[in-house]
Amino acid sequence: TSVIIYNIGYCYEKLCYYKNALEYYKFSLETKKLFYKNDHSDIASSYNKIASLYKSLGELNKTIQYYKQSLECLKKVYKDNHPEISQVLENIAISYDSLNDYSKSIEYYKLALEMRKISSKNDQEKIANLMAKIASSYKSLN
Repeated sequence: TSVIIYNIGYCYEKLCYYKNALEYYKFSLETKKLFYKNDHSDIASSYNKIASLYKSLGELNKTIQYYKQSLECLKKVYKDNHPEISQVLENIAISYDSLNDYSKSIEYYKLALEMRKISSKNDQEKIANLMAKIASSYKSLN
C-alpha cells in the first residue's frame, strides 16, 4: 500500500501540485514506518523525497530538517562511507547555500567531499564539483 500511496504523490509532484504530493509522501513514509525500523533505505528515501518537495516549495528550513532525518537513517543503514550519504550531505550544503548560511554550507560540503573521496575514489568529476562548491561558498562568505 505504501507504494500506491507514494505513486499518487509522485503523480501530484509531476503535475506540480507539491502540497498534495507532500501529503501523500508523508502518508507513505508513515506507512513504511509500520513495516520497517527507522534504519531502512526506503525510510531514508522517503525523507529525502519530502525534503526535495519542501525545497520546491521554498521551505528551506524544513528541507534541511528532512535531509538531516534522511542522513541519520542512511548512517544507520550503511554504517560507514557511502555515496548516498555523501549526496545527502551535499543536498544539506546546497540548502544552507540557498539560505546564505555559507559557514554551514562549507561544513556540509567538506563532509560530503571527505566521504566522496573514500566511497567513490574514481568519481573525480564529483570530487572536483564539490571542491568548486566549497570554493564558491568561501567566496560568498567573504
